[in-house]
Amino acid sequence: MTNYRTVTPGYRETIGIPLITGRWITAADRDSTPFVVVINQTMAKTYFPNESPMGKRLQLGATPDKETPWMEVVGVVGDVKQNLSTDAPTEMYVPVPQGDKVLPVFGLSMVMRTSNDPRSLISSLNSAMHEIDHNQPLINIRTMEENVATSVSQPRFRTLLLALLAGLALLIAAVGIYGVMSFAVAQRTREIGTRMALGSTPGEVFRLIISNGLKLTLTGMIIGLIAGALVSHYLSSVLFKLGTIDPLSITAVTALLIVVALVACYIPARRATRVNPIIALRYE
Repeated sequence: MTNYRTVTPGYRETIGIPLITGRWITAADRDSTPFVVVINQTMAKTYFPNESPMGKRLQLGATPDKETPWMEVVGVVGDVKQNLSTDAPTEMYVPVPQGDKVLPVFGLSMVMRTSNDPRSLISSLNSAMHEIDHNQPLINIRTMEENVATSVSQPRFRTLLLALLAGLALLIAAVGIYGVMSFAVAQRTREIGTRMALGSTPGEVFRLIISNGLKLTLTGMIIGLIAGALVSHYLSSVLFKLGTIDPLSITAVTALLIVVALVACYIPARRATRVNPIIALRYE
């Protein structure tokens, strides 16, 4: 199974596909000459492993057919990704004059490379096409940037949605840590007063509250990392060029959560250092 594309000689240079070995399609490849085909690297590695595909012969169809011409592999080119969420597919390129006999061609796309704004050439392009064939309209004219934007619109929306939900979860976590630590300080007012009455310094009390907050945070982070690893397969489908486990992302998120936890614990910890031992010992 492979993608099939009928192209003209200038297609490779226009798109910027590198030629790996052999040759590209030329104007000499007509319907009266031997049929040829150029394949991409993925197709070469998939169907011709550990050997050169040059000179091999291909025929389209589920079974050999006398009416379908055989095509000789004359070149191998680099892969072209069709979208950002999957690897490059296997592809073959066939000359337009030969393509209709190999597989009927019902429509073609025109690709242009420009040095200025491509939108400024639409009028000229329409005029040139009208001179060639006034019955042939140009439809769905778009830039390559628009093509890319369309192909990533759904992954981009899902990523944005995940980012918003992650930000909301981070805010809830910070508020939750602050609330828990404030409640813990209030519940331990008598204990804190006793510690300070027996000689504990404000710095020791401060470190005690911070350490308790970090223990809760680290416990939650461990549980979150385990849960994240379980759903990482789905996340990899919406993150471009990131594996299922990305050390950099995990490290960055972990560091961010620790900073948020420290900030959330700071105010209750500072409040604990200001507890008056006499008042705390009377606290009920």
